[in-house]
Amino acid sequence: MTDTALPYFEIARKALSLGYGKPAVYIGCGGSVPFAGALSRELNHIPALLVGIEDPYTNAHGVNESLDLGDFQKAITSQIHLFSLLDK
Repeated sequence: MTDTALPYFEIARKALSLGYGKPAVYIGCGGSVPFAGALSRELNHIPALLVGIEDPYTNAHGVNESLDLGDFQKAITSQIHLFSLLDK
């Protein structure tokens, strides 16, 4: 579990909302990413911020995994917003 009350999480939520054009929400996933906790501990308990991009048809990690190019573009735009907001 990660403490989402930290200011960087609100910045990320704002960046994702700007990139996708709709409010971003926390859904509490990523528990199957085993390195996230270990990496956080090694980096003096810096919280992990995992951002997944997929739609209902992505079939994440399946043999027919895919990503709509529009979603990929929105994810890139969100990252640009994130870096811009973190720079302030």
